[in-house]
Amino acid sequence: MSNLVNISVDGYENWDIFGKLYTAYSAEPTSFTGIVSLLFEMERFYDRLGFPMDATEHRRFNGKNTEREKMIVIEKNNPFKRNGEKASFIIFVHYRQNSSWQGTMRWLEKDKEVPFRSALELIRLIDSSSLKAIHGEDGWDEE
Repeated sequence: MSNLVNISVDGYENWDIFGKLYTAYSAEPTSFTGIVSLLFEMERFYDRLGFPMDATEHRRFNGKNTEREKMIVIEKNNPFKRNGEKASFIIFVHYRQNSSWQGTMRWLEKDKEVPFRSALELIRLIDSSSLKAIHGEDGWDEE
């Protein structure tokens, strides 16, 4: 069961990114317009997949929790070979703990990988990397 996602950034407009989200479970990509839209789509994907397990129960106004779906790998071609017009990232969320995500992010064009400890840190990595790609700058600064 693969929870890898490919984020293909096609552009940056109104201080936010837009592009497509690819998984091995769908023949068609999911479009996103903004980082918040991207995170909601990723969270929906992980909830449907049931992996990584969510360490906290989400509260909902309607009182209904979504049921896990049995998902079948549909994509026969490697969805992770697709590139965005500006930047492409492979995200591997290892855990969903402390009401956030922990995992690794690989920037395909720069062949660099960096861990993240929260969804906020992932947002910052995607945003700064996308801006650097759009402006033709080098990769992440070494800390």
